[in-house]
Amino acid sequence: MDLRRHIASGRLSELVGSGGLDADRAVRTMGWRTVAEEELALLEPTARRYLQSYTAGVNAYLEANSSPSQVSLEYVVLDQSAPGYQIEAWDEVDSLVWLKAMAWDLRGNYSDELLRARLAGDLSVGQIDALYPDYPYDMNAPILSAGEWSPPQTSAGSGPGRGGTVGDDAGQSDGESRPSSLRNLR
Repeated sequence: MDLRRHIASGRLSELVGSGGLDADRAVRTMGWRTVAEEELALLEPTARRYLQSYTAGVNAYLEANSSPSQVSLEYVVLDQSAPGYQIEAWDEVDSLVWLKAMAWDLRGNYSDELLRARLAGDLSVGQIDALYPDYPYDMNAPILSAGEWSPPQTSAGSGPGRGGTVGDDAGQSDGESRPSSLRNLR
């Protein structure tokens, strides 16, 4: 987690020296930590409480294992190149930054999407569709049907909420305080 926090915050070079500078420059250019800091203030109270609880748990573990070598063998190795390194307390933004890095990791078709966007100025939609045909569901059906992986549909205000960033259940039974695109989410 600590390594990932450094990578996602553009601070890898603090751990590995100049070998991490290119990665730090790229991540800082994308501004993951800055965006995460801005998003923290926008979270609904329920999501914020989840983050606070998670943060408290991580920090309780770190306090109970005050020596980095008690946390993980990797810190014994790290001590060879960064003597005296101490793990910083985890904060809520660290978790949000990690989500930015995870989203980046899930960009598996980034190159294809970028190429499609570049081709849009030179080719017709039909030509692009020929280069990037729809997935052949009739030949290769998904493992799960839509009904097996879709969450149950409920109307706004019915049943218990699931938390997250959509909103707290208290005082929002009609969903009117949410953006129109989110009113039916629970």
